[in-house]
Amino acid sequence: MKTRKPDAWRDNPKLAGCFSEIERFGGQPQVEATVRALSDMKSAIAQNVASTPDAFDANQRPESQEQATDSIITFLVYGLLAAIALTIFIPMIFSPKPGRFGWGIGGLLATVGIGVAIFLRIRN
Repeated sequence: MKTRKPDAWRDNPKLAGCFSEIERFGGQPQVEATVRALSDMKSAIAQNVASTPDAFDANQRPESQEQATDSIITFLVYGLLAAIALTIFIPMIFSPKPGRFGWGIGGLLATVGIGVAIFLRIRN
């Protein structure tokens, strides 16, 4: 299965804004570390999918394995978003302090909105 070159992440127009923000706050070394981490993660997942394609419902064709790899990465992004949101906003909903319920519900709704926005950007 083909894996991406580390620089292929830079060519993705959907990530250009993310890389510019990372560079603005952390400088070029942080961008390099981010690109290397993304490439390593994608490579590790691709190797896992290639070694056991039946476990990921991907046959022996590289195209289906690439699709399975991208699906796993998308699942990880949404899982991380959900974990962060639940950790922060569910305790707010059950807090006895006045006004926390509204903040908790608002945070959960904002998280759902962000998730939908990410989903729409990925699909376009």
